Amino acid sequence: AYTAKHFPDDGIYLIGGCPSVGITGYATGGGQGDTTPWVGLGVDDVLSYDIVLYDGTSVTASEKEHSDLYWALRGGGSGFGVITSLTTAIVNAPKPLEPSSSSSSRFTYVFYSYKQTQNEAKKFLERFQDFLVPNLPFDSKEYKDKIRNSSARFGGDGEFSTKENENLAFTGIFLGSKDEAISTFEKAGLRDPDIFKESDSYEFEFSSHADVQLFSICLQLTTSPTSSFWQSEYVSATDFVCEDLGIDPKYCHQSGSIYGQNALNGSIPNCDPNQASFNLEDVKNVILPAIKAAAIKPQSWFNRPGSQRWAPFIEKSLPGGLLVGRLDPDVLLDLANVGVTINHFAHGAPTVVARDKTGYSNREEYILLSFAGAGGMEKYEEVASILINKAYGGDSSKLRGYINYMNPVGTTGGDWRTYYFGDNYERLSEIKAEYDVTNGFGNQVQVRPALSKKAKAGK
Repeated sequence: AYTAKHFPDDGIYLIGGCPSVGITGYATGGGQGDTTPWVGLGVDDVLSYDIVLYDGTSVTASEKEHSDLYWALRGGGSGFGVITSLTTAIVNAPKPLEPSSSSSSRFTYVFYSYKQTQNEAKKFLERFQDFLVPNLPFDSKEYKDKIRNSSARFGGDGEFSTKENENLAFTGIFLGSKDEAISTFEKAGLRDPDIFKESDSYEFEFSSHADVQLFSICLQLTTSPTSSFWQSEYVSATDFVCEDLGIDPKYCHQSGSIYGQNALNGSIPNCDPNQASFNLEDVKNVILPAIKAAAIKPQSWFNRPGSQRWAPFIEKSLPGGLLVGRLDPDVLLDLANVGVTINHFAHGAPTVVARDKTGYSNREEYILLSFAGAGGMEKYEEVASILINKAYGGDSSKLRGYINYMNPVGTTGGDWRTYYFGDNYERLSEIKAEYDVTNGFGNQVQVRPALSKKAKAGK
């Protein structure tokens, strides 16, 4: 909403894909969203942090001031002090792939679905991986040139499953017109009839990043079973969301249920292409302007958490994740046969940054798997077993977690330091000792202060 008002044409401000995502944890633990492949991680876009330290001192951390703390905050988590404000970059959207293009629609929302039989699924998984992260050195010019006008323009999430009633699909935002998106995916072999289910797929064009991003959020909030999220932990709506937004009920549809429980009894905006009453022009001209008007106000109900009505269900889930890099296509197929949810693809810009450039070390692990929901722990263990035994040579220390998606395995395991922070932990620990020696802002899985040389020597 902010970029729509102040940078209406080209501005991109990276946000999390879920409406519940806050700002400081996002801007210190990594930060992934639909435009990450183009603009980088959330931590990559922060220019400075204003932070109060354990002794009450207020400092600014940037490249020029307290640069070690600035390095640590960008990926080391939020346990270094109280962040009171931060300055972040607004990134320009890419220029059209065709300079002569007259299209005013430079942002496209895509949903692509694929055949789930074993041979076709493996073909898709191999082609899609090669599209996202070409099998080249990440620091090579060839790699950077190859992704710049192709995969770096696309970001989103997906589901890799060959199971009945589940999907082999990806969805997200392409920074370009519909024609450019189609052409890009065609060149990658991702629209070939032998694997592609065109009748189940779609592309919608928008004129600004704000509109396509808000459509993505609206679709997430209004697609069953997540329609209850309008009045759960995400936003503080009433049953009648359209009335809250000030739009005519004719642009809405009856809400659904979540996991067999009635969530809302009213109506919600119709951003779901699978609804018969869905109309893209109504979304653009009526629904999205109403959401922007609500979202731009800091004290709006749209920016307040809801009633937490499904907290008992959430508490039983595993809100955790695993970060995964390039894999052999057979291993990808094994994961799809189990069925995995990808919350974000963080290829592109994050992968060309060295692991030690910021506190965030998991640069090459571009897939963020999520295990939230019923049966999450069992699914995590099954996926971890496949990775350890078929990709990591039996070495469980190669598993990588995402600090913003903590889970019991990473929290209680003896290897949690490298699990979340990789090879950057030692330096993070030394910086922690300088800025929070008492560990006043620490918790179970935050970076801990390094021991002094005397303490290490046992003196």
